[in-house]
Amino acid sequence: MKSALSLAGTLRSKWQGRRFRSSDFSAHEGLMQQLQYREKSRAWTTMLMPDQDGMPRLVEDRLRDGLEGPHDRAALVRVLFERVKDVKARMTGRMGPLPADEWYLERINGLHVKTLGQLVESGPWITREIGGDEISVDVDFADIATDPNPPLPVLVPQVDPEQTTLTPLRALMAAARPPAPAGCSEPTVLTSLSDVLPVANA
Repeated sequence: MKSALSLAGTLRSKWQGRRFRSSDFSAHEGLMQQLQYREKSRAWTTMLMPDQDGMPRLVEDRLRDGLEGPHDRAALVRVLFERVKDVKARMTGRMGPLPADEWYLERINGLHVKTLGQLVESGPWITREIGGDEISVDVDFADIATDPNPPLPVLVPQVDPEQTTLTPLRALMAAARPPAPAGCSEPTVLTSLSDVLPVANA
């Protein structure tokens, strides 16, 4: 969506009724580089979240370890409930009234033991490492919204008078007609329908 908005804004602001130049897209290409770095670095960090020792660990390895048993259900519930309470404490005052702790505990107890294992093993989401300012695209289409039928650009075809010559069709046909054999008159050229059909009521 951001790349489409950026391209639309570039086309709208740079269009002058003639073909674009590569320099017209410099700002758009720069924004694409920013988006690529932001999204790729965030995705890569998420897939290789460091463990408690700071070593990168693939998310698929975390999920696989969470599925393997044996599982201590009571311990898994206790760890996950403590994490939920920590998140709730941070969000209090920013999200309005939140449910009581018992409401969260009831839903954690309703999870399958393997789901509990995966949630605990995958660890809390590293919001601080992947958070931060997002790349914004500032495109203003307000004036377009006021006119539902904006005028289209007028395209004037470029014709080279030195290379373009218009010749009447009659002259081309006469030039292409082969000459009559010796002793024969020139062939008759039919110019209208009356030359071949009898005139009505003649």
